[in-house]
Amino acid sequence: MPSAETRTYRFLWLRTFHEPIAVRVVRDASGDRVIATQLDGAGGYAPGKLSRRTEIALTPAQADAFEQGLEADGLWTMPVPRELAGKDGSEWVVEGASTRYRVVRQWSPEDGPVRAMGERFLALTGWTLDPKY
Repeated sequence: MPSAETRTYRFLWLRTFHEPIAVRVVRDASGDRVIATQLDGAGGYAPGKLSRRTEIALTPAQADAFEQGLEADGLWTMPVPRELAGKDGSEWVVEGASTRYRVVRQWSPEDGPVRAMGERFLALTGWTLDPKY
């Protein structure tokens, strides 16, 4: 588990028929940053190989706003959603690690806190994505 000075957050967007995406926000002694990766396969079948990777420095104000947003969305306090699988759609997984660890996941959320958290991560990438997938 990271030290109190290190905080890491990760979003996994595992889409059945589309490219898997992982977005990580890291706050540590070397600075605040977002690291996003996308594979070229289909998340539900064959994830594939790395097709793009982006690393972007965040200002402390951006990183603070991101953390405050996750806190407001309830990352550390929300009940874990029970919908954990489906056939067509996507799994949305949000993790937070500091001196504590928390994971929440939901199958194809159309709205609500897990959806809001995932969109918060995706917005940091600068990528143009269709969030309906």
